[in-house]
Amino acid sequence: MSYRATPPWTRWAASIRAEVNAGFFGLVAGRLDRSARVRLARLLVVDPVSRRSEFDRLKDVAKAASLGKFKQRLALLADLDAIGPTGAWLQGVPAGKVAHFAGEARVTDAADMRKVGTDKQLTLLAGFVHTVATGGRDDVATMFCKRIAAIHKRGRDHLETLREAHRAESERLLGVFGEVLAAAREVSADAALPDGADAGVPVDERQAAEHAGRLVLKTLEQAGGVEALTAAHEAVSAHHGNTYFPLLDQHYRSHRSALFTLVEAVELEATSADRSVLGAVEFLTALRGAKAALVPEQIVVERPGPGGEPVPVRLSIDVDAFASLQWRKTVRDPARPGMLVRRHLEVCVFTYLAAELRSGDIAVAGSDSYASCWTSSPAPPTC
Repeated sequence: MSYRATPPWTRWAASIRAEVNAGFFGLVAGRLDRSARVRLARLLVVDPVSRRSEFDRLKDVAKAASLGKFKQRLALLADLDAIGPTGAWLQGVPAGKVAHFAGEARVTDAADMRKVGTDKQLTLLAGFVHTVATGGRDDVATMFCKRIAAIHKRGRDHLETLREAHRAESERLLGVFGEVLAAAREVSADAALPDGADAGVPVDERQAAEHAGRLVLKTLEQAGGVEALTAAHEAVSAHHGNTYFPLLDQHYRSHRSALFTLVEAVELEATSADRSVLGAVEFLTALRGAKAALVPEQIVVERPGPGGEPVPVRLSIDVDAFASLQWRKTVRDPARPGMLVRRHLEVCVFTYLAAELRSGDIAVAGSDSYASCWTSSPAPPTC
């Protein structure tokens, strides 16, 4: 049996790698205070009921982008961020090394992790939490895009359902309008007859107008009455256009809390000179607790000043800078210049935020797929 000794350069490489890693372990562990060490160590505690540790749960992959799963991932991201500033702890450690430490932690169970040296254990856990949090930001951004797409799909389906439901009513109203036109033509023809052609037909313009009015009212009365026809006309006209935007609010309400939680949980960055959508998101965030149906285009909020004291800050939103004509018509109240319909405005801004995330014009700090192109090469995935 032949035996080949390990080449010396292999032993040298392993020794150098161990020395370099030990340096990183000492660097990261040295940055952790006592509370941070406790928070990381707590991940390895096994629940006696489920027999799983939080460390093991963090290895679970993201589920389908349902509203419930979206909320769960947001809660997980908040828990991860509460552990500590992993980015600051790992500063100076190459990205490849962070990924390597995270990968080693992922294939190690809680029991084996507790047997690892303290500095290495803390570094592996910090790298793992940092990597999971980065993936978590990718997950919630993708889920956000998919939830907005689902809201729009429901709005389009809702519009089609209403169109189908009102199709018969539309045909009936067209029939009534046709009868009104027929009555008007009849009166016009009679009014055009020469004097004395028919003594029983009014030829005076005032008499013609009165006769036309009686015929129209009779037609409308036979069709159900002016009030009933007016109500039917309003119901049909409300959904007769080619836009479903006014209907989105009904499907958005259940998502509102989660969508606001997302924009407050992540740090959004504009990757171009156009900050109109980012400014609109900031405007919305300041109005999260608003209850009024209408909100002004300019508001004053209090922000902490240099010394911590509250300082009034004026915020404004320019819908014309980013929204389409249909959206501008939807969010504005024609009777109240300078006022915006709050719920429609929220759907509008979140819609454009999803579009900017997909295109890469807005990035999520600390993410991977949605990172700025200046800090990460992968392009955002299509939602």
